[in-house]
Amino acid sequence: MAAKTEAAAHAETEAGMKLLRKIGDFALFAVGLCVAVPLAAGVAYLVGTFVLWPISLLNEDFTDSVSGFGPAFGRVKLPAIVIAIGCLAIWVGARIANSWKRERERAIELDEEKGRLQNFLADRKRWIIGLSLVALFLTGETAKNYIKYDKEFHKADRLTTGRIVEVDPGEPASGAGEDADPGRPPSSHYQFQVNGVTRDGWIKDELPNGEEVVICYNASDPKFNHAQDDHTTFRGYNENTNILLMLVIAALAYVIWHRKPDEPEQEIDIGDGSFESLRRAMITRLGRDLTAKEEAKARQLAGRIEDATKKERAAMQKLVDALDKEFGS
Repeated sequence: MAAKTEAAAHAETEAGMKLLRKIGDFALFAVGLCVAVPLAAGVAYLVGTFVLWPISLLNEDFTDSVSGFGPAFGRVKLPAIVIAIGCLAIWVGARIANSWKRERERAIELDEEKGRLQNFLADRKRWIIGLSLVALFLTGETAKNYIKYDKEFHKADRLTTGRIVEVDPGEPASGAGEDADPGRPPSSHYQFQVNGVTRDGWIKDELPNGEEVVICYNASDPKFNHAQDDHTTFRGYNENTNILLMLVIAALAYVIWHRKPDEPEQEIDIGDGSFESLRRAMITRLGRDLTAKEEAKARQLAGRIEDATKKERAAMQKLVDALDKEFGS
């Protein structure tokens, strides 16, 4: 009776543990899903923005309307169309990548040296194409930013008065060394009216809320405007894009200059695995004699090789003896 009760209790415990494991797996899956979905949507949004960029050079209003379409969650709008375009672009890119992968696998079936050279040239070509597209994108962004900067600063030919409606104090710098945080400079949000329409903008300065500021705006398009005290240069206006463009151009120059694959290291014969054989092999590889520490390691390795050789010979002898005993000599 006691054995049956213990078995029933054990079965109930096992069932409870299985249920807890299922609940834990489901909770872990839900947490992973909550992290993966926003991350995947963010990646798809970036890809969709890259795809829409050439269209924005021709019709910026269309891309703005497409980017602004989607359900709103409070003050944040979900750019559903851009994310959908990004998902489609990722799917097409995956198909193209799979096609390239199959081509690469077929190349590997060729002669090793020829296949290695073809793989290198194919990788080099893809890097050149990819970096060229990124450089083209950044160059287009630079041109686009300059057009905006020109409209916002150079062609701002009218003056009016605006008021500060919001102040962002920014964040002070903190930390030091690799953990240093440069912080974020303060800024102020202003609004002004042109022909009864409220326009707004930002100035990189912390001003009192409600203070009046002189605004320079573009008469043909007042959304391009700046505070009269804002003396931002185009270099600062486009700083991040300039840095990325220089890095991409440097990487592209390196890939173009690197025309041949690196030669693989040649195999070095270690002879019978004795210390002297290992010493000659290491001198050939290093181009110098061994240090005391390296010599000690070489002696240890030679000892292990000798032990392994003895064990192999003993095993072979046992096998021969067993065959002789089984089949006779």
